[in-house]
Amino acid sequence: MKNPRQTILKACLILVGIGVVLTVLVVVPDYLSYRDIWMPRGEVGSALATINPLKTDVEDAIAAGKVGDKVFAAPRIQPNPLGTIGGIFDDHGAGALTFSMDASSPKTRGAQIVLQRDSAGKWTCIVSNLDQSFMPKNCRAGAPNADEPYKSPSPRRP
Repeated sequence: MKNPRQTILKACLILVGIGVVLTVLVVVPDYLSYRDIWMPRGEVGSALATINPLKTDVEDAIAAGKVGDKVFAAPRIQPNPLGTIGGIFDDHGAGALTFSMDASSPKTRGAQIVLQRDSAGKWTCIVSNLDQSFMPKNCRAGAPNADEPYKSPSPRRP
């Protein structure tokens, strides 16, 4: 006759093993989804959020006549771990703020986000060397320009 304690111990070990396998089956795909989809989207969103506020500095510098055929150095530019930030504008205010993603993850490395300003003051967002699925919605082809604020739909009322 078998010892009942050994039988219970074996059953518990089998249940723990099944629990570990099920946990791995759930966690690994979620991690891969995070690494392959959400992390690159977050990096691109962070890059755009870094240079988007600099448009105000550019507009202030243009209004003060402090731009023209030189690299624009905004006072709020801080070193960024994802890449480098730059900008150049001519005497008429046309130019671009750029974020080159040269230190980001492999899926976004080499991408460049450009906020381009024409002499009339209209800003447009241009993204190069990046998969369409990682682009911010306001930088995709056919989207409103990056200067327009997002208008959320009004909530439905019962």
